[in-house]
Amino acid sequence: MKNINIQMVFKELPYSLLYFLIGSFSGYFTSYILFNFDKNLLETILNIWLRRILFGINFFESNNYVFWFILNNVIAMLLVVVAIILIITHIAKTPDYIITKKFRSLEKRRPKIVLSGLYMIPLGALLLNGFLLSLFIGYVWLSFGFNNFLTSLLLLLPHGIVELTALFLASSLGLTYLKILKPLILKERWEECGKIGKNLLISKTTLFIAVIIIILVVFGGFMEGTLSLIILR
Repeated sequence: MKNINIQMVFKELPYSLLYFLIGSFSGYFTSYILFNFDKNLLETILNIWLRRILFGINFFESNNYVFWFILNNVIAMLLVVVAIILIITHIAKTPDYIITKKFRSLEKRRPKIVLSGLYMIPLGALLLNGFLLSLFIGYVWLSFGFNNFLTSLLLLLPHGIVELTALFLASSLGLTYLKILKPLILKERWEECGKIGKNLLISKTTLFIAVIIIILVVFGGFMEGTLSLIILR
């Protein structure tokens, strides 16, 4: 199986949703535990997360929230897709002796280690986003009550649905790549894996999904940036 189509990507959507929900439940559980045992640590984590979200605005000393949120989200979503192929291509071009010298004791397990690492790109994006989002929402609920929690949820919902749809599509596309490339990775056919990976990246299906992701992210980033500007002012 070396071709990709829309149906294959859509079949991975339930798995993307499942891992996001796992991250979400973990985030709320962590929020509850930290709130009761170490609230300062919870607030520190959320403060670091907020600073990372607003990094571009502070770095460029700009009030253009819309531009930063769009740029940040586009880069993040496309990295979920492109990073898998870039890593495989790098492995395909790396002489075996270089990897063998560094990981001689793990040589037999190399394919499974590589595959596990690649799966962490789409799955990690799902788990981390679900975790941080629920960590924040859980904190709002526990600190300010249900009414403020509901208000925050309603504020996050419009752009959140759009951006999460983009995340699910990007992650499902990455999972589809890995489903196709998995047999080749396990057999250590790295050169063939790299060639097929490049073809997958420039396929019509990838282009179609990428266009949808960019449209969703631009729309979501516009709503998120506009809302942030209104709230902060």
